[in-house]
Amino acid sequence: MSKISNTQLLVIIFFIGFSSLVSQIFCMKVLFTFFLQSTHAASIAIASFLAGIAFSSLIFSKFTNKNTENLNIVFKLQLLSALYGMIVLSNYELIPHVFDGIIDYDLSTALTSFIRLMVLSLFLFIPAFFLGGAFPLINGIYLKTLSSSSKDTGIVYF
Repeated sequence: MSKISNTQLLVIIFFIGFSSLVSQIFCMKVLFTFFLQSTHAASIAIASFLAGIAFSSLIFSKFTNKNTENLNIVFKLQLLSALYGMIVLSNYELIPHVFDGIIDYDLSTALTSFIRLMVLSLFLFIPAFFLGGAFPLINGIYLKTLSSSSKDTGIVYF
């Protein structure tokens, strides 16, 4: 693979960040379809999204280095995110069927609510996980020297 410029890396991470926000907004719209628009629903969406990005960043930060092969991992993560969007996000109307199946088990109201919360959290966590790994991977490629790592990391995350 030919050397990729820092400008190209920043363009890539911009579009990944943009797509993650679009995905989050769509997921929140879906969430509001099944819950009232409330602070609880917004809190679930934001917490699940941030948890996905945080866990992904934690895992993929172990692979950060100047190796441009990390771009292949970034590409695969974005491909998985797109596949998830095509398969799961485009069929979100199946969520009520999952909830109906849960209700059929005649569980307590608290347990049913908890399971619904976990299903929706997972629904939001997965795409954020795929998108979040790109940041530490691209940051690892972008870093020039250890002495400028704080500045370079700030630029990538900007």
